[in-house]
Amino acid sequence: MPDHSETPHPKVFISYSHDDENHQKRILGLAERLRSDGFETMIDQYVEGTPPQGWPRWMLNQIEWVDYVLLVCTEIYYRRFQGHEAPELGKGVDWEGAVITNELYDKKSVSRRFVPVVFDSRDSCYIPKPVQSFSLHVLNSKSAYIKLTDYLAGVAGVQPAELGPPPNRKRKTGTPLRFGESAGADSTTSVRASTVPDFAALAVPGGTMPADDKFYIERGADQSAKAAAARSCETIIVRGPHQFGKSSLLAHYVALCRANGKAVASVNFSTFEKGTISDYGRFLTMLASQLARRLRLAAPACELKTQQQFLEFLESALLPALNGPVIFAFDETDRILRQDYAQDFFSMVRMWHDDRADPMLEWHRVGLALASSSEPKLFITDAVRSPFSVGLRLHLEPFTDREVAELNTRYGSPLLASDCRSLHRLVGGHPFLTQDAYYKLFGPDSIPFPLLCTQAARDDGPFGEHLRAMLSNILAAEGLLAAIKQVIDHGTVPRNDDFYRLEGAGLVRRENDWIVPTNLIYKEFFRSV
Repeated sequence: MPDHSETPHPKVFISYSHDDENHQKRILGLAERLRSDGFETMIDQYVEGTPPQGWPRWMLNQIEWVDYVLLVCTEIYYRRFQGHEAPELGKGVDWEGAVITNELYDKKSVSRRFVPVVFDSRDSCYIPKPVQSFSLHVLNSKSAYIKLTDYLAGVAGVQPAELGPPPNRKRKTGTPLRFGESAGADSTTSVRASTVPDFAALAVPGGTMPADDKFYIERGADQSAKAAAARSCETIIVRGPHQFGKSSLLAHYVALCRANGKAVASVNFSTFEKGTISDYGRFLTMLASQLARRLRLAAPACELKTQQQFLEFLESALLPALNGPVIFAFDETDRILRQDYAQDFFSMVRMWHDDRADPMLEWHRVGLALASSSEPKLFITDAVRSPFSVGLRLHLEPFTDREVAELNTRYGSPLLASDCRSLHRLVGGHPFLTQDAYYKLFGPDSIPFPLLCTQAARDDGPFGEHLRAMLSNILAAEGLLAAIKQVIDHGTVPRNDDFYRLEGAGLVRRENDWIVPTNLIYKEFFRSV
């Protein structure tokens, strides 16, 4: 650690990428704040024109001269630091990354000089590999800034109290077993054991989570769904990438609707056979039968060959048989969006939504809930005919750092706080991968946390089955493998449609003007394919 008794003003260099004008202004503001607080801070913006010795030597001298180097991590910074940027872009960060990596290599990664920081916790997945083991500072509050400057000033942590006299205690002795008498149980041990989850009995992650599952983590969309379930019938759209919890949220919404006195007919289109899905008449007949069965009413007496016959069954037989409000909940609507009749079917569903405004029609007491991973506008080009462009839209986001920490608490806090942050950076808050990680760590065939991290992106690693399934789906769609590789290398896609398909699969997300992989696992895995 630098000796600040000889250098009362700690010297700091900020390494960053020129993402855009706003980012450069924020870096300048950070440098100015540090200097005003007594830290001799240097950034390239302080240089007039070009340094006499040239930029490469200037950067090298700065890194050698200072006590600390702040690495402001963003997706662009990560790409350039790792050397994955186009050759003509980001030469400064590329050079600084090489210098920092070489120093850490020479010192066997033992150093406190290099400090990764982010302005937004969502950028925590973009920490360059050589410094991923170092403490990350998220500069999103005054207290976080003070924590960083305490570290730079060498006053982080708490001064330990003076040691008292050595403890003078004797070991406890046991009591010999007396046959015919029951051994006394230690109540403290029993209570503690009862609070530790039985990891060997954990359910394998995947599929819909029950509403009372103790490991289900509520997000902002859950609160909106609770409020909607308590209101009169309306339309809600549940959107989110594959395996982000759409079916679970829809199931919870349905349960809340029932608790509020509404009848519910919930249909999952993934259960329909391919032959049924591909034929509109057979599909409508099956859907009518499913709705009737869920509501414990009589199914159609014969096959419904047209959409008009399907509507007549609903309006003349099914809805009049109900006394109160009813919810039609459709899961896995992606299967229908890809059919030739999708425009006709969803135009009819949009009509149900619009007809709710007329109290003389049966539809005024019908609520709708639709869940989808796909971008509907790829299949329904006219927004006026789409039910996905109306109503309450609930979009499922990745888990935050705080939500991963909450899940850790529900498991009995088996991971340290630093490990929780590392797990969040690794999987990018992906809900299924987060739950699956805990199963891999603490289920029947548990593995150590460091091993899970190092092997996470391997096709034979802890997430291998999931990654192989993702790859199979990508290879089945023409051009998608090339598209995700372009995302990894350049932050762009060949066509907008490619983005929506990759986003629906949960593989990419949009970040400012860039498209980035959802997490580090996908990034490393698809780069090596």
